Amino acid sequence: MQTARKFQDLVAWQLCTELRDLVLALTDSGRCLSDFDFRDHIGRAAKSAPRLISEGFLRYTPEEFVRYLRMARAEIGEIQNELEYERTRKYFTEEQSAKARDLATRAMVVTTRLLASKLPLLKERQASRRSPPGARETPKGAKTGESPRARKAPKAR
Repeated sequence: MQTARKFQDLVAWQLCTELRDLVLALTDSGRCLSDFDFRDHIGRAAKSAPRLISEGFLRYTPEEFVRYLRMARAEIGEIQNELEYERTRKYFTEEQSAKARDLATRAMVVTTRLLASKLPLLKERQASRRSPPGARETPKGAKTGESPRARKAPKAR
């Protein structure tokens, strides 16, 4: 697997960008023009998903990237929900609707896989914060913060 050097290299971002462009094109004309709430909601979600992926990538920490990927997944989920609503209203042709739903599914799958690939690194970083490198357990009988040399040897009888 090739390492992404810029957010544009991420397939998740590419699919979300393609989905955004399709959604904006489909909602720019036709029967949905009179449903402002639908157009506004699906348009905002479609614009947000690639933004969140790029912003998370550019923050350059696993914690932030995972956080933003989770938010991007939620936006894709909102798009999928709106596309289900659209099917009941028949705003798009069957072909347009199927294409948008397929692209949204692909974007969700790839974004989820990207997120899942980052979780082990995140867990590893969290574990390393709990026990710093070189840390060792306190010797038996020692008080916290006391060096082993500071303990007195038992008296000989």
